[in-house]
Amino acid sequence: MILILMGVCGCGKSSVGQALAKDLECSFVDADDLHPETNKDKMSRGVPLTDDDRLPWLRAVNREMNRLHTPGSSVVVACSALKASYRHILVSNLDQDDSHTRSHSGVQQDSETISVSSDICFVHLDGSFELIASRMSTRHDHFMPTSLLQSQFAALERPTHPERFITVDVSPGVDETVRSIRSQLRALAHAQAVL
Repeated sequence: MILILMGVCGCGKSSVGQALAKDLECSFVDADDLHPETNKDKMSRGVPLTDDDRLPWLRAVNREMNRLHTPGSSVVVACSALKASYRHILVSNLDQDDSHTRSHSGVQQDSETISVSSDICFVHLDGSFELIASRMSTRHDHFMPTSLLQSQFAALERPTHPERFITVDVSPGVDETVRSIRSQLRALAHAQAVL
């Protein structure tokens, strides 16, 4: 299974993702590491990325998580994946869908539905603006400044059906958040098994 931990900057994707991957004894991918330097430079200057900036990054994340994923194994991916169109790219087979991933504005939101594969589940790490802003204010080793948080919340499109997802409150600490993720994933698997 591929678990994509999504949400705005500062919601805990990297710290929760690393803890979850350790708990599951599986590979971890931090999408921030795959940003080209031009993207990191823009964000460090407080300039929001455009869809054209994000497209090659999202494709790189897709390729890396699929490179690491093998049948019967798990991969945990930390990636903001704020819009449905971005999540579509993450779950696409790029070799087959190259013609469906671009539009004149960069990232296409087309009529195709997002994958509901049982091999991929989005984990939306959810928290209030105030909570996440307070956490971001204590970070000093990240290229994303707190000033961009408002644009992240404005861009966020919460996952909906037919996407396969769970939503987890990030108010508790990392360990409790990981326990909540695992509990919700068990419930989701049970619900699908009885359908």
